[in-house]
Amino acid sequence: MKVTAKSVAALTLPADKSDVIHFDDALPRFGYRLRRSSGKVLRSWVVQYRRGRRSPRIKIGSADVITAEAARAAAKKILAKVDLGEDPQSDRHDRRSKDKLTLRALVDDYLVAKRQQLRPRSFVEIKRYLTTGYFKPLHNLPIDSITRRDVAHRVVAIALESGSPTAARARGALSAFFAWCMQMGLVEHNPTVGSAKPAESKPRDRVLSDDELAAVWHACPNNDFGRIVKLLILMPCRRAEIGDLDAAT
Repeated sequence: MKVTAKSVAALTLPADKSDVIHFDDALPRFGYRLRRSSGKVLRSWVVQYRRGRRSPRIKIGSADVITAEAARAAAKKILAKVDLGEDPQSDRHDRRSKDKLTLRALVDDYLVAKRQQLRPRSFVEIKRYLTTGYFKPLHNLPIDSITRRDVAHRVVAIALESGSPTAARARGALSAFFAWCMQMGLVEHNPTVGSAKPAESKPRDRVLSDDELAAVWHACPNNDFGRIVKLLILMPCRRAEIGDLDAAT
């Protein structure tokens, strides 16, 4: 039979069968499937072809949603790939597997791998850049689908929200992550390469003199803020390192 909207409308599923495919005479390997499931008869468009000893079947979609003409056009595209030596079903499975490898999921693996290699403060900073809101719009994207444009858009947004130095550090953290992904064979290129690099903060051109430090010391109030400033004067630590200290330790 030739599969058309009119011809399939008259088809029913025999009582003694639970699954039947009516293939099209005009376009071999394209068919209309009737399948019984949970007391209902499901109708769908399918393509079935040979690949070695296998006979893969691809569901185009529900016949309740997709018209016969649209299904035939989709079937022609799939079968054209088959005749060119491709395996569309295998490609779909590969794509589904890759779609599970999102940026956010792989960031967790990256952090586990890097925890012992980085200084504690560096690890905290990288985790903050990669897991919080900086790159959140990219978190659910498959890692191999993220483009230079995606990265550039986020870096510009970070610069507008938090300043160029923060955007530059966030971009650097993302670039290091993608470099690791390349080493692990998860991506073929680093989408941060070639994207605009925001200006980083300029190095200090002077430090406080001893007299200035003494003046700051004596001006510090007797509270947590004052004690943090005094610790910063006494210890070669960054502001966040002192500010994040646990009082119990």
